[in-house]
Amino acid sequence: MARAVKTKEISTLQSWDDVDLALEGMCEIDIMIKREETKLNDAIKTATAESLLITAPMRATRDFHEAQIKLYVTQNKAPMKNQSKKLNFGMIKLRRSSRLNIRNTEHTLNLLKEQHMYECIKEVEQIDKEALEKYPDTELGKVGASRTYSESITVTPDWEALR
Repeated sequence: MARAVKTKEISTLQSWDDVDLALEGMCEIDIMIKREETKLNDAIKTATAESLLITAPMRATRDFHEAQIKLYVTQNKAPMKNQSKKLNFGMIKLRRSSRLNIRNTEHTLNLLKEQHMYECIKEVEQIDKEALEKYPDTELGKVGASRTYSESITVTPDWEALR
């Protein structure tokens, strides 16, 4: 089987002047892209505004129907018993949910302990990465941790320089 040989990429740029020219090209392209995006976004905004004006009465009627349905279901929910009801033109779902409110966490924790309700108390252990950062790599290895190093290069064209 043939072995894949990795080739080292070589930049076509030969000097910092070449890099500067490439940055200029990037600036010009970024400006052209921005112009086209602005034109398209303006057209989208105009179309959206027109659509909202045209459909506003329809949306108001739909919202009215939905409010009336919800009011009817609220007044007649006993036969539904937290179920779904399939109708000819859609489905009505009635779901009841609850949320637990705790006003004072510390006070509630103390009361849970007094009532011996320990299963309701979570004890969370977490690694403090900020504290671990202070240790050398050799010490990190002893506890199953390691440090990863990376570099990043940021290219920021200066559009204003073209003007």
